[in-house]
Amino acid sequence: MKKSTILLVVCFAFNQINLNAQDIKFGLKGSFLGSSFSSSDDGIYSYRPGYSIGGYFQYTIIEMLGVSVEPAFAKKGANEFDANNLYDPYSPIFYDGTTAIEYKKHDISVSVVELPVLCHFNLNIGGDNRIRLFAGPSIDFITKATHYKTRANPLASDSSEEIKSSSEVTERFPYVDYGMQAGVGFDMDLEPVGISIELKYRYGFSDVNNVKGKPSMNSHNFGITVGVGLEKLFF
Repeated sequence: MKKSTILLVVCFAFNQINLNAQDIKFGLKGSFLGSSFSSSDDGIYSYRPGYSIGGYFQYTIIEMLGVSVEPAFAKKGANEFDANNLYDPYSPIFYDGTTAIEYKKHDISVSVVELPVLCHFNLNIGGDNRIRLFAGPSIDFITKATHYKTRANPLASDSSEEIKSSSEVTERFPYVDYGMQAGVGFDMDLEPVGISIELKYRYGFSDVNNVKGKPSMNSHNFGITVGVGLEKLFF
């Protein structure tokens, strides 16, 4: 009697684990990103190409509804940036004490740890294939910011010869950027893994300019994401 009871308990436990595993999805994701900043004075700067790579953990609450956490490392920023938003006009990068230094362009690169928490609305379109709409809060932790500068070489006869330099400007950005992410995805079941393709957009609500007296800036980016589901390799 005891042996049969234990056997029933073990079978029930394995059955519950299997049912719960069907509700859990996890894997890896990589994105191509186009990112920029918008300034209260200048509008939107040119988009800077970047990327993100990370993982996802998704739980299906009911067939049509799920939630996910998707941590990732990303490279973002903006091109054709107005450096006056980050520096005093008489900063050494603009003025060498006797003459003004003229630049062709300024670019900003930002290293970020992303932590979005998303709600998914699922629509099955046959088999295990489905279309998803998703949205939710997204926190960016800015770990490093770099300013890239390009100017003509004043000593060269050819005006196309350039001098490129960079400087770290992490302290001029806040550590945390709160925002919202939304998008649409398509999931395919390709045994033994799943493949997902997503289009997404993120807008940052925080002012990402830490320099006092300078125009406020907001971050935003769009991305094309490819994900690989790995849960069937384990369950």
